[in-house]
Amino acid sequence: DSSASYVTQQYQDFLARDPDAAGFAFWQTEINSCGNNAPCVEVKRINVSAAFYLSIEFQQSGSIVYRATKASFGTMPRFKEFFIESARIGRNVVVNQTGWEALLEGNKQAFFKGWVLTPNFVAAFPGSMSAAEFVDKLDTNVGGVLSASERGALINILGSTPGDQLKRASVLRSLVE
Repeated sequence: DSSASYVTQQYQDFLARDPDAAGFAFWQTEINSCGNNAPCVEVKRINVSAAFYLSIEFQQSGSIVYRATKASFGTMPRFKEFFIESARIGRNVVVNQTGWEALLEGNKQAFFKGWVLTPNFVAAFPGSMSAAEFVDKLDTNVGGVLSASERGALINILGSTPGDQLKRASVLRSLVE
């Protein structure tokens, strides 16, 4: 029931990392500002969880894993997969620390390059698919969100080499983001 345990769990659940000192202190202070007022503490805890969910760090890691899974397979990720992949994207990233944006970008590039090489993705999107088939299947999995011009632009990225893994990673990332 301690605010320290609660905040630590939010970092682990949403960001797959231990808390940084500044954030840890900030979020504990937010909860502890209620003193012994139990209804206030409950509201503060809900608000802290919401803040983690809406944070740049989560939106740029966990949310991407969710959307990549949806685009690739039309499903939600399983917990273990979600946790592992989110941690991979967020590895060593602490928002507002020097170099965090470049580190996050590198992690996202590595994630998408690796994602299109996984056995499940390769099975769902064999290299023999045409560029249009590849893009259309992704679009179908996410609910048909692409306009004709967006679809055409993604097909053009694949060009005459729709099996190229780097191009596939680029198309998937474009759709996901």
